[in-house]
Amino acid sequence: MSSVRVKVDSGKYEYPKKSGIKISLVQNSTSGKHYGASYRVYIPSRYTGRAYLQKQLPSEAEAKEFASSTYKNSIKHGTSASDITTAEILDAQEAINLLKGSGINSSLKELALYAIPRLSKTKLSTLGPIIQHILELKKRKGCRSRTLSTYRSRWNLLLDHFGDITAQDISVEQMENFLNGVSQDGRTVQNYFTDINNLFKVAKNEGLVIDNPLDSLTHSRRDALFQTALKSEKDPPEIYLVEEADHLLNACLNADHPILFDWLPCVALGLFCGLRTNEIRNLTWNEVHLDRDKPFVHISSKIAKKRRIRNIEISQNAAKWLRLARKSEGKVFPFNGSSPYDRRRKLAHKIASVALKNNGMRDSYGSYHLDLYKKPNETSLNMGHKQGDQELFDHYRRAVLDGEGKRYFNIHPPEGTARIVKFAI
Repeated sequence: MSSVRVKVDSGKYEYPKKSGIKISLVQNSTSGKHYGASYRVYIPSRYTGRAYLQKQLPSEAEAKEFASSTYKNSIKHGTSASDITTAEILDAQEAINLLKGSGINSSLKELALYAIPRLSKTKLSTLGPIIQHILELKKRKGCRSRTLSTYRSRWNLLLDHFGDITAQDISVEQMENFLNGVSQDGRTVQNYFTDINNLFKVAKNEGLVIDNPLDSLTHSRRDALFQTALKSEKDPPEIYLVEEADHLLNACLNADHPILFDWLPCVALGLFCGLRTNEIRNLTWNEVHLDRDKPFVHISSKIAKKRRIRNIEISQNAAKWLRLARKSEGKVFPFNGSSPYDRRRKLAHKIASVALKNNGMRDSYGSYHLDLYKKPNETSLNMGHKQGDQELFDHYRRAVLDGEGKRYFNIHPPEGTARIVKFAI
């Protein structure tokens, strides 16, 4: 094979000016025959970061374009632009081709910014420290101790299931399987979902995880998850018969058991206003407005579940029961802790010969109020539920016979019952 000889023209010139990059005309020849001219560009080592670079191009215009581009890139990016190896250039080109075929409209820089925090685990936390950190944040924020206890219980169940792994490594499929195993009750699963979603949402805001796996759970999959047990109808709520409610109230007036009188306003507020036990135990008499034209009880954000403030109208019969035990100030139930409340609750049921019912007073209110007024939105609002809660409507609608609500809200104290004043001994 004959060799090609290139004769370099002596006329070098600098381009761009003051760049140090030079271009020269060269004559291409082989075996004494000339085959035209080309242009060689000389790139100094300060541009390459290594040895100087020579590149030969067929026309002067292309040589100038290459020289100018090298110079501009050096000004814009420094010498790093020329540090890229041929292998890296080929790798970048392959990545660009893959992107073109994928429909992803992102640059290599954008993809790198997305991938770095997800592939690097140096700044990501494991599940245990994340839970402790966020519990502390919730506590400093003023979260109630009961709510904190719920968070701790549910988040620790998550920790027991997965172990103290990097939280970012938990996939949406793994999370879905975990929630599926939490309970057969769709409402319970939804409650767990809400609290665990809150955990990852805060962790993401704190920079402890990059993504929340539950964000990828589609609405259809959420619906299927939450309704797993709701496909079979729930049992009706345990409510008190009208006669049982009457017996409970009158048991609190039993002179042989004076401690039950402390529980009388609790029964009235539970049966006829639908208050939760925790709300009753933290309610003060200042929030029970019996002297208004339309008496009502105010549930403030301090004691309401999920801080849903509400005013509940006090029915005429309930007002009569409450006036028997009303005090000028202080808590409606004057003792702290759950034991004094539970002791009186059990004794009242025993005296009245009525079986204990889980959440019975509140469920009775919901059922009888809905029967009497036929206004599910009003019942939901009074009970602190979301408006338009169809499940609540279906749950309470079938609990009582039509007309029982009128009898229920017509339970009054016995004729001649006077207000009882307790004196300190």
